[in-house]
Amino acid sequence: MFSGKNSYSIDEKGRVPIPPEFVKELGGGKAEVNVVLTIGPNDDCILVYPENEWESFREELEKLPLERKIELHPFIRLIFSRVVIRKIDAQRRISIPEEMQEKIGLGKKAVVIGCNKSFEIWDEEKWKEAEVETEKELHIKGKTLFGTLLSQSLIYRN
Repeated sequence: MFSGKNSYSIDEKGRVPIPPEFVKELGGGKAEVNVVLTIGPNDDCILVYPENEWESFREELEKLPLERKIELHPFIRLIFSRVVIRKIDAQRRISIPEEMQEKIGLGKKAVVIGCNKSFEIWDEEKWKEAEVETEKELHIKGKTLFGTLLSQSLIYRN
């Protein structure tokens, strides 16, 4: 499982360090590990998947009913057209293609964020903005969700 948040400087070759615990989760002792990179659907970050998780994602898409595949086709086409396979080198870095860096506005500082079975690479400033917006949304939705759960628990208690 990938969790946590780490900030790093991006070197002149566009390489982003990966947290040691993420590398361990990816297979640890190997000198180099392959990962799948693609740009998120909102062009705000780079999604990074272990090869086995990407394959599972692809297999799940194949299982979808035809109507759902048709509905999701623009999303699928976009995500898959942006896929790049990269190695995490012996110094725990991923080389980010220049086109991806430009697309998400990746500056000199990156934040690497765990997302359970995958992780994301964000420009540090964009992440700060997204984090604030997400917290606001969760605060509003959290109250609604909490209220629903509370009322349901009260109903079932009586």
